[in-house]
Amino acid sequence: GEQLIARYLLATVAAAEVTWVNEAEESGLPYDILVTERSEGMGWGRESYIEVKATNSADKPLFEMSVAELEFAQKQGASYSLYRVFSACSNSVRVLKLQNVARSLARGG
Repeated sequence: GEQLIARYLLATVAAAEVTWVNEAEESGLPYDILVTERSEGMGWGRESYIEVKATNSADKPLFEMSVAELEFAQKQGASYSLYRVFSACSNSVRVLKLQNVARSLARGG
């Protein structure tokens, strides 16, 4: 799942550096991918944090998040997104993006 999303972001996010923090080994950080956008004339700018939750199931709605992930999502607000990858080991992969996890949780979503 993480590799799929890292490759997707590398291919689709222009003017940004995409860092898969767990590429070599589990980092222990409360996110899997860091996206650093380049600001016009100002070098590197805004950072976005991506957490990936993958399942081999086509429709499993539940997934676990650690306390550290939830606290970090709350702190980062709109800069923290979650990508839910369904059917991760098949040719019919489906991805759902949840932007601003903390706000969604506060709304009961």
